[in-house]
Amino acid sequence: MVEVTVVVGAGSIGQAIARRVSAGKHVLLADLRQGNADAAAEVLGDAGFQVTTATVDVSSRWSLHALVETATGLGQVTAVVHAAGVSPSQASPAAILAVDLYGTAVLLEEFGNGRHVTSPFPRIPFREAMLKYGSDKPDLRAQLELVDITDVFEGSEFKAFAGKHVRALPVPAVQDQPRKFFDQLGDFAVSLGAKGLAWVRVAEDGSLTGPIAKFLTEENVAELTKRLSLAAGHAVFFGAGEFDEVSKIMGAVRVEAAKRAGHFESDVFRFCWIVDFPMYEKDEDTGKIDFSHNPFSMPQGGLEALQTQDPLDILGWQYDIVCNGVELSSGAIRNHEPEIMLKAFEIAGYDRDTVEEQFAGMLRAFRFGAPPHGGIAPGVDRIVMLLADEPNIRETIAFPLNGNAQDLMMGAPTELDETRLKELHLTVRKPQPK
Repeated sequence: MVEVTVVVGAGSIGQAIARRVSAGKHVLLADLRQGNADAAAEVLGDAGFQVTTATVDVSSRWSLHALVETATGLGQVTAVVHAAGVSPSQASPAAILAVDLYGTAVLLEEFGNGRHVTSPFPRIPFREAMLKYGSDKPDLRAQLELVDITDVFEGSEFKAFAGKHVRALPVPAVQDQPRKFFDQLGDFAVSLGAKGLAWVRVAEDGSLTGPIAKFLTEENVAELTKRLSLAAGHAVFFGAGEFDEVSKIMGAVRVEAAKRAGHFESDVFRFCWIVDFPMYEKDEDTGKIDFSHNPFSMPQGGLEALQTQDPLDILGWQYDIVCNGVELSSGAIRNHEPEIMLKAFEIAGYDRDTVEEQFAGMLRAFRFGAPPHGGIAPGVDRIVMLLADEPNIRETIAFPLNGNAQDLMMGAPTELDETRLKELHLTVRKPQPK
C-alpha cells in the first residue's frame, strides 16, 4: 500500500517539509487556495515527487475531516504535518500521534550548523524509556541502553544486589580504557548520590574481571553474558537500589559513559516521542491513587478502562516530544466526555460535587458538545537551547526571573497601594518576622 503524508500549507515551509518525504511516498498537499497548492505541486512534481492537491479550510474541523478521508483514499496515512498554523489534532485524535513535527525539524536542520535531523521519530512507551534510558527525556545520541537484570540476582548472596532493583549498562569496545576511565565514572555516579558504581570487564577468554567479579557465580556470569550479549572488550556498569533512584543515576551514567567511550553522536538532532504515560500512580507514603501526569487527558480505553482495569494499568493519551534529551513540549488528547472525566477524578479521590464545583466551566462547555481535540506546541526557547548548545533554559528566555521570582527588567513584582488593594478586595498578609 502507498504511504501518504498529508501536508497542510503549500508555502515555502510546506514545500520544504514535502521534500523531506522519502521516495515511494505520496504527498497530499492542501492549502486554503487551490492555486497555491497547484503551483507548489508543479514545483514538487518537476522534482520527481508524487503529489495530489486539495483545498482545506484550517478553521473548519469538517474540512479537515474531509482532507483526512481524501488521504486515506490514496493509501496509508503515515503522517499529518501542519505548516499553516493549525493543530493536526483538529483532524482527528489519532492524527497528532502521526505528526513528526517536520516544521521544527526543518528549522533545526536549517540553523543547526550542519547537524542532521534523524527521522522518522521513534515512539517509545514511558515505561520502556524509564527502563532502557532511565529517563522520560532520553538523549538518543548516546548509543547505549540499560538492561533490567533484577531477576538475575533474585535470591543472590551478593548483598549489594540481593533484594534490590538492579540495572546493567553494557559498554562495548573499552578494552583500551585505563582504570581512570572506570574511576571517573564511579566519581560521577557518586556526585549524583550513588554510594558507588560497580563494574566488571570482559576478558579475551570471556571471563569477567573487576571489583565485583568474585561475587558473581558461574550462573550469574552465564546469564549476564547471554542477556547483555557480552564479548571481549565489553565493560558492564551496575546500579542497585530503588527503581527511581537507579533510573536517575544510571540514566545519567549512560550518557556520560557514551561520551567518554566514543558511543555518542554529536552532529545530529535525535527526536523521539514518549507515549503511553500511566494515567495514575500510587503515593508511596499514603497509598493513595493520584494522577500521574495530566489529569485532563483522555484515558486509553475510555470509560470502560476506568470501570474495569486496575488504575495503575491504565494509560493516558499523553505524549512528549523530546530531542537530544530536552523535552520540547508535552501534549495530550483532551478528556472531552463529562462522564469519563468525572469517573477519572473519582478514582483519584475527588467526588462528583467537588469536580462539578472546581471545573464547572469546562464541564458545562463539554456538555454543550465538544469534538475530540488535543494538541502540542514546542517551545521556541527550548528549540533555541538546542541550536545554541545551551544547557540552561534561563539563557534562552527573553526575560527570565531571578531566584526570588523577580523580573529585574520590569521591576516586578511591585507593591500596590491601599487604594488599589481595596478596589480588588485584597488584603496583604506579610510573614511574621522570625
